[in-house]
Amino acid sequence: MNDNERGRRSAIRDATDQEQAGGNKAGRKEASPDETSTFETREDAALKARLASLSSALDARQRDTTASESNAADLAGQSLGKAINLGLRVLTEFVAAIVVGAVIGWQLDTWFHTKPFLLILFLGLGTAAGFVNVYRLAASPTGPKRGTED
Repeated sequence: MNDNERGRRSAIRDATDQEQAGGNKAGRKEASPDETSTFETREDAALKARLASLSSALDARQRDTTASESNAADLAGQSLGKAINLGLRVLTEFVAAIVVGAVIGWQLDTWFHTKPFLLILFLGLGTAAGFVNVYRLAASPTGPKRGTED
């Protein structure tokens, strides 16, 4: 508690004690207009100083928050882009292997007149090749290669 608050509280206590003791309003000491304006001026200055310090602290915190959010958004955007890239690559490799196996099986069935046999066989081989390609993509390291010093 600062000196101003102590002074105000003691003045309020004194006034309350006088009223309870039967004191009249004429016996109460009133503050002069000069004392009141000086007190209000000091109090206003203290409040303005506190408001300025709080405003600067709030501005600093908002700048820090904005900077960290933009960095997080950049990282999230980069990781999202990498994830979409990897997902499309996996899809392309898997579908391409199945389609190539089906086309080879269909063409061999046409040449050898063994209608669904080679198509089913190469469709299965294409699916297996697709799974192998997806496994290779998933098992490969994503970071920079080690041991490649120039």
